[in-house]
Amino acid sequence: MKHLINSYEQVWSKGLNFQDTVDRYEFTIQSLLHGICYVLVGIVCSLINYHFVFCPRYRRKIFLIPKVEQRFKELVKLKCKELEIEIIAIECDKDHSHMFLNCLPTLSPSDIMRQIKGYTSKILWSISHKSVTKK
Repeated sequence: MKHLINSYEQVWSKGLNFQDTVDRYEFTIQSLLHGICYVLVGIVCSLINYHFVFCPRYRRKIFLIPKVEQRFKELVKLKCKELEIEIIAIECDKDHSHMFLNCLPTLSPSDIMRQIKGYTSKILWSISHKSVTKK
């Protein structure tokens, strides 16, 4: 269960015992001054942002195919929601994609990309393959 709090003071002002609160809940602490989102799980506070740049196989220009870019972004959002990853930014060029993600320390960069690329490639391959064979 995640709760959005602005500072440690909010925990104290609600009359909650901080240790009990930390033990029971997973907090997202957002710094209002810098717009940085820290994740507090148990007694560990983390801020892990990854910038991924990847291209399709053989650098094919799949994002020029109509609706593929839009569908790719939808699929990435679905997978990130499932993995509890926050998408800070996602952009596509004709032959590659940039993703800026905020995640928990339990996920490694290779696991994140394996999950996202595996999920999106199966679905996008069928879309792009159908449009290529129609031509």
